[in-house]
Amino acid sequence: MTLPKFTYHPDPIATGSLVASEEICICCGQARGFIYKGPAYAVEELVDCICP
Repeated sequence: MTLPKFTYHPDPIATGSLVASEEICICCGQARGFIYKGPAYAVEELVDCICP
């Protein structure tokens, strides 16, 4: 997967916000090769479960 360009976070892999993973995203239902490790503003607790 080619990562999208993040305007306010130009290198999310280097900072550890995105890590390589085969986890399935709970939003889109696909394993895209990366999982977001940062905080997410949401009603539910979203920990290591959403793709970029």
